[in-house]
Amino acid sequence: MKDLRRRHLARIHLLSKELGLSDAAYRNVLAALTGERTAKNLNETGRLRVIGVLARSASERRITA
Repeated sequence: MKDLRRRHLARIHLLSKELGLSDAAYRNVLAALTGERTAKNLNETGRLRVIGVLARSASERRITA
């Protein structure tokens, strides 16, 4: 379970860096999607929601680039 949490958190941070989000923008996205301003407080559902949104954004960015 801890390994899955760690992988989710790593994926969230990797995607935010790939998108070039500033720390403030990243925290605003987290807050808008989950009500939390830090990924460490997210439950699995919240982590998966953030991963889904960031992954779609990164994918769309790659397509239009």
